[in-house]
Amino acid sequence: CLEEHDHCLSRDSSALPDRVLDLGTPCDPHLKLLETQNEPAEYVSLSYCWGTLPNFVTLTSNIEEFKAGIDETTLPATLKDTVAVTRALGIRYLWIDAICIIQRDAEDWNKQSVKMASVYGNAYLTLIISQAEGVHDGFLHKRDNTTLAVGTTQKKGQDTEVYLLPRVATADEILQDLSLTPVGDRGWCVQERLIAPRKVYFHRDQMIWECKERFYCE
Repeated sequence: CLEEHDHCLSRDSSALPDRVLDLGTPCDPHLKLLETQNEPAEYVSLSYCWGTLPNFVTLTSNIEEFKAGIDETTLPATLKDTVAVTRALGIRYLWIDAICIIQRDAEDWNKQSVKMASVYGNAYLTLIISQAEGVHDGFLHKRDNTTLAVGTTQKKGQDTEVYLLPRVATADEILQDLSLTPVGDRGWCVQERLIAPRKVYFHRDQMIWECKERFYCE
């Protein structure tokens, strides 16, 4: 996408947002909130539905604690899964609104909210958690790979078996389905989807890739 798609090549900047989660390196994995100097580096952004249960958020009362380090075991399932995927991609930095914007702080919200187009527009990749109702649902669930063997006979008279897998949605069905998902009718999530140049959706039964030139489902 970054090397061959004409409409995906250009980004205004690859500079980090004002705050990101630093996931460390393979040799030194850690998790902490980092206040950047907007230095150039790749990062992943997250688009998801908070839900009705309390989220894991940065406040003026805990920001210094988060800058020192965050215990990964305390993260809600969706955020924990996001950290795992970002590390698997080999990307060190991650932007999550609940942690990278100080919540219940009007001054910081006003400052950061006007930068959302830049945050999502310049991300290396945006993960969209399209089916999770809330931050505690997670999205790295075990798939149903149950197969059903059906006996049949080939034209030459040989008995054989055909293996049937659970049906997954087609691209057209997914495009219609996305508008009905938890993120499909949430204003901020719709905006994030439109701005982000590269997206991977973690959908109900498969992952989906979308960029400015391609839309692929499994």
